[in-house]
Amino acid sequence: MFYPRTVTCLLALLASPILSSRATIPKTTKAPCRVTQFADFSKIDGAFIVIRGFLGPDKFFKDLQCVDSPENTVFMNDAGKALTFPDRVTITLFIVGPVPLSEFAQPKRLDAEHMLNLRFSANWKRGVKIRPVKVFRELTASETQPPDFAVPLNVRQCWIYEFAVEDTSVPLTDHLILCIFSPENKRLARLSAHL
Repeated sequence: MFYPRTVTCLLALLASPILSSRATIPKTTKAPCRVTQFADFSKIDGAFIVIRGFLGPDKFFKDLQCVDSPENTVFMNDAGKALTFPDRVTITLFIVGPVPLSEFAQPKRLDAEHMLNLRFSANWKRGVKIRPVKVFRELTASETQPPDFAVPLNVRQCWIYEFAVEDTSVPLTDHLILCIFSPENKRLARLSAHL
């Protein structure tokens, strides 16, 4: 059974940051686009974990504006109308845990060898069609201190992974799908980031 504080923190962590800033703005108005990110929770090596990921480069996504109209959404930045993702997108992924599921049980630590042997894949999704990204590379993987967003979860570990996605002419309306697999090739999470 979940510890009530853990449930509250997880819901806040997963729901709040993903909500679109456009949700309460009337049509045909200009508003900042939601921050493009991944969020989910899963089990890794028997431990309950929280996953949070952010797309970059910050320079591109920070000032991106969404202009909604009855027909469609148009994306704008300092250079004018933005139609496609940058040719090189970065992903910074945090895997935070293990999350204590009760007031009394302290979960085991995430095993370093297991965490370093996780596998990842990336695809673009348009409607129901999935296609692989042209180039997907893992740049770094390391253990670090839990970030500020994880403090309410009372976790002890954080693994950070950095990736590069290289592709050209990908419309900003596409979703970036990131899958995480165990060393034994079991899918642990399927995450989607979109504007």
